[in-house]
Amino acid sequence: MYIAAEPFEEPLVLTVEDRVGPNKDEILGMCMIPLQNVQRRLDHKPVNTRWFNLEKHVVIEGEQKKKETKFSSRIHLRVCLEDGYHMLDESTHYSSDLRPTTKQLWKSSIGILEVGIISAQGLMLMKTRDGKGTTYAHCVAKYGQKWIRTWTIMDSLVPKWNKEYILEVFDPCTVITIGDFDNGHLHGGDKSGVKKMGEMQLAIVSNWNLDLQWRPRHPPPMDTRLSHADELDDEFDTFPISRSSDIIRKRYDRLRSIAGRFQTVVGDLTTQEKRFHNLLSWRDIRLPLSLSHSASCLLNFQD
Repeated sequence: MYIAAEPFEEPLVLTVEDRVGPNKDEILGMCMIPLQNVQRRLDHKPVNTRWFNLEKHVVIEGEQKKKETKFSSRIHLRVCLEDGYHMLDESTHYSSDLRPTTKQLWKSSIGILEVGIISAQGLMLMKTRDGKGTTYAHCVAKYGQKWIRTWTIMDSLVPKWNKEYILEVFDPCTVITIGDFDNGHLHGGDKSGVKKMGEMQLAIVSNWNLDLQWRPRHPPPMDTRLSHADELDDEFDTFPISRSSDIIRKRYDRLRSIAGRFQTVVGDLTTQEKRFHNLLSWRDIRLPLSLSHSASCLLNFQD
């Protein structure tokens, strides 16, 4: 499986080689497949196979050496573009878009997200102007395929933007990334470009088109009472863990205790299952003899 990005400027080059010796290969044929002509796969059904011509470049000896392309053989392939996949271009922990590649498989949005970028404070001094430190701050946000950017507030450590943006949301389990940067391209700033800095004030409003009447109150695969999910400190801890070793040891002790009780319950269930199986498979060895004797007596009586 290979990754291809639109527009498809380069073709797929397939080469068939013959190993004629150690570290020596001879090209038997080459096939160039334009990706624009490759069938797109939208579901689980396999795509049709095709025959492709293999061509070979031959050098013709003569007054002037020249290369000619001649037909060599054919190769049978199944090639397709998997449009049902989503190629991650972000960290898995901060993915903002999980939709398939093709727009034909996109579902309708579940709501909108209103983001208000209000202000920032506690910014660092990033450059020097007229003998004093200053910062030219602007804010950038990314969600899905949409980027938003505020204007640059010059010479201020407490910039105020008061900008509002509306974003369509297709999956509630996604992340919006917002950063505050110094514009290093103004007035001879740092030539390395942008630098991450500061804190900012946001106002976020969400409006979901979900049926709350049938929405579960707890995650389906999790028992909140059994998993002790009420301990928010454990649930919202960072990764890697930022708590002390005593708290971590306490969490693992609790986990071992729960696992021990679970193992005990499983052992008891296994024991009861064996007893029930023995009860169903039990039989009296005298019973077949009694039935045979009764059957023979009945036959004798009928005779």
